[in-house]
Amino acid sequence: MSAQKVEKELSAALETKMVVSLRRDLIEPAPARLDGFVVGLGGQLVVLHRVSERIDLDGWEIVRSGDITSVACDEPRRRFLEAAARVKHFEPKSPGI
Repeated sequence: MSAQKVEKELSAALETKMVVSLRRDLIEPAPARLDGFVVGLGGQLVVLHRVSERIDLDGWEIVRSGDITSVACDEPRRRFLEAAARVKHFEPKSPGI
C-alpha cells in the first residue's frame, strides 16, 4: 500500500471513528496487527486507541505512519468490534498529548 493511500485511509478512519487493523510487515511478521481506533494524526505519527483481544480499550499505541504497510477494515470484524464497543459502552479517546 502506498504511503499516500495509508494516509488517506488513516484520515478516513479518524474522521469516521472506524475500527481499523494496522500492519507493519517490515517490523512485525504477519499476521501481527494492531486493532483499534485512530484518535490522532500528526506529522509522521499515528495515535491508535487499541482494542484488546478481550474486546476492551487497552491503552494507546503511537506508531510511525511510514512503518504502516496496510490499513484494513475487515467488514465483519469491524462491525463486531463496533457493536461490542456500544454494548460495553466504551468510546475511543485521544490521550490528550
